[in-house]
Amino acid sequence: MQKKFYSKFLFLFALLLTVSTSVWADNILYYTLDGTITGGSSGYAEESEITQNGMTWKVMGNTTMNPWRIGGKSLTNADRPVYSTTATNEVTSQIDVTLGTSNLTTLNSVTLIVASDADFSTVIDTKTINTPAAQTTLSFTPSTGVTWVSGSYIKLVFNVTVSVTSNKFVQLTKIELYKDESSTSTTTSTPMISGTTPFLGSTEVTITCSTDGANIYYTLNGDEPTTASTAYTGPFTINETTTVKAIAESTLGTSSVASKTFTAVTPYTTLGELTGLANNTTFGVTGELLVVAKPTTKHAYVMDDEGAALIYDTTGEKLVNLEVGKTIAANWIGSVSIYNKLFEMVPNAVLAAGTAAAVDVTYPDAEIASVTAENVNKVVTLKGVTYTLGEGKNFTINKGDDSVAGYNQFNLTLAAAEDGKTYDIVGAIGRYNDNIQFQPINIAESSSATGIDSMDSETEATTDSEAYNLAGQRVDKNFKGIVVMNGKKLLKK
Repeated sequence: MQKKFYSKFLFLFALLLTVSTSVWADNILYYTLDGTITGGSSGYAEESEITQNGMTWKVMGNTTMNPWRIGGKSLTNADRPVYSTTATNEVTSQIDVTLGTSNLTTLNSVTLIVASDADFSTVIDTKTINTPAAQTTLSFTPSTGVTWVSGSYIKLVFNVTVSVTSNKFVQLTKIELYKDESSTSTTTSTPMISGTTPFLGSTEVTITCSTDGANIYYTLNGDEPTTASTAYTGPFTINETTTVKAIAESTLGTSSVASKTFTAVTPYTTLGELTGLANNTTFGVTGELLVVAKPTTKHAYVMDDEGAALIYDTTGEKLVNLEVGKTIAANWIGSVSIYNKLFEMVPNAVLAAGTAAAVDVTYPDAEIASVTAENVNKVVTLKGVTYTLGEGKNFTINKGDDSVAGYNQFNLTLAAAEDGKTYDIVGAIGRYNDNIQFQPINIAESSSATGIDSMDSETEATTDSEAYNLAGQRVDKNFKGIVVMNGKKLLKK
């Protein structure tokens, strides 16, 4: 009796050990695409290129957010793909997709497509998970009898429905690729090509292969590499747009070709050059721009001798180092976003402040008539105006017979204007399509000179004392008109 029980116990223990080994020991993480690495597109129907750990991906969604947002507005069963343009270099046994929160978006399904070519015309396997929940991890494994071989390309298709007319989303936090550690590769792994793209000036390229003892060969002229091509001996530098192609050779044979294009960014020194660029153009800034206003963590208005512009970051994380009165350090990369005809500069990474000391920033006086499309993104002061509140963020600014639309873009607390008072409004000239707006940064009651009852008998001021206009602002010696000097009202001609 004891012998029979002991035999059954050993059998059950051996079975449990076998099951445990297959579940817990097979899959080893070898690649992660982290959703915290932001791309360059805030358009939900536009693609951004993301490179991490030697693999390059295309993401359709808002990749300026962290995590990325997959979705859009007024969508019914719309597909939003995320796919690799670089082949895997391992036999992949599992792919995990981690989702974050969801906002008014129905995620109908997530479909994984594994293909042997970059255009996904030769499909190795397809797996679909229907109606997945937010804040979960989806695990995909190969279909029975299918191997996700080294050199495969990965595509995830998010099918979403959004019933509202504003952008809503489900977050994509990360993608993880696992390999079967117990499997023995029968082919040489495809090389991984790493380096920064787009780049400004130059970038260093590194090529690796996970197959032990493999030799790597590469080309820089677009030709397919062979073992007669340049042998890779270590990282090298390129300074112009270049397509790097590479193969690896070992005792297991020759690998598939890896290919990666490194794009050199056109450098621009001044805003005069930059503000004429088209939507989605990638640019490099080689001059220092002065930050003249930062009304929110997401908005920074900048200027130089040739123009003015708005730098915008949806999270504010890329603008955290910027201060009013200080410059932005040169040599950064961004892209143009034309948002309802408003020119915006969107940085690719966190911007650094320049090393020079901060300067005092003053905002030039402007008339309502100068709030025009030609002056968009300039920060100016409208003096001695009144205003009337409207619906929502809208209000109207008036001075005499002139008026201009105001829009409370930066969510100031606006109280109704008091009768008989005028105001000085510092703000940015903005636009929404063809509607030009004045967006207030600060509103203060207009100041006026007091304590002077009459004009001095002199018709012209000849003293070198400090002079002030009737609003109490200091003016230079070339100012002409009525001024206050030493407590007297004088006329400077």
